Amino acid sequence: MRILLLILFASACALAEGAPARKSCGTFSSPYSVSSPLTIAEIEKHEMQKTTAMLKMRADLPKVPFAFMHGEWLSFKSRLRPGDEIVAFNSGGDSWHHLAGEMGYAMLRGGCVIETFVTMRN
Repeated sequence: MRILLLILFASACALAEGAPARKSCGTFSSPYSVSSPLTIAEIEKHEMQKTTAMLKMRADLPKVPFAFMHGEWLSFKSRLRPGDEIVAFNSGGDSWHHLAGEMGYAMLRGGCVIETFVTMRN
């Protein structure tokens, strides 16, 4: 998400100065770990397993993938275009120890991160 904000900010600054915006490609930097592309079915199965496990501790969770975040998930996946890919990401390493960790899913278009769906952040 931070990377996308930086790209958007840089593009806005270039436009404000009258210079043509440069094409950029959002990517994940080290120490992020990124999965290979996942299908919607794989993601929803995995997230439903997590929701089911959480139901033992919290019975009020909606019984759908991503539980209370299901609406945001539906919105995220509705923006997929043919050829887009979704990968799981995790900031990994020290980021979690320094209260700057995040994990979730990223939509890739032409190998570039165009949007993220953060499922956990500390």
